Parts: sequence; C-alpha cells; structure tokens
Amino acid sequence: MNIATTSLSYIETGRGFMTLATLENMSRILQVEPYEIFQFSSVQTNQEMYDKIIDKLNLIKNDNEKLRTAYIILENIL
Repeated sequence: MNIATTSLSYIETGRGFMTLATLENMSRILQVEPYEIFQFSSVQTNQEMYDKIIDKLNLIKNDNEKLRTAYIILENIL
C-alpha cells in the first residue's frame, strides 16, 4: 500500500488523515469503492461484519501482496 505502519496507525486511531492517494490505494487493495470504506451503517451485526470480512479475505487469499496488507492492518488494530 506504500504507507508507513506508523502513518497507518495514526489514520486508524484518528490522530492523522489519509491522503486521496492513500484512500485510492486502500480501496484498490480491498477491492471496494472509496466511499465503502466510510460506509458503516450497511453492516448491522457482529456476525454480518465478520462474514463480510471473511468474504473479502477469500477474494484475496491467493494474492500475497493484498493478503500481507490486510494482515498488517489487522495487526495494527488488534
């Protein structure tokens, strides 16, 4: 994703803001439209969120770069 782990952490915790380029890269890697990154109301329950996460991970399970990026993001929020 070409972003430092520290910068990503700042974005995730609200201490920093992402650039348009970072948003575009993130949406490309996650295979979603940029607006979907900010669309929280469409997922209602923990199970729905979990299912959607698993669905997205299944889409990238054979793409080492995308899977590594998802792993880094998860490691930084857990």
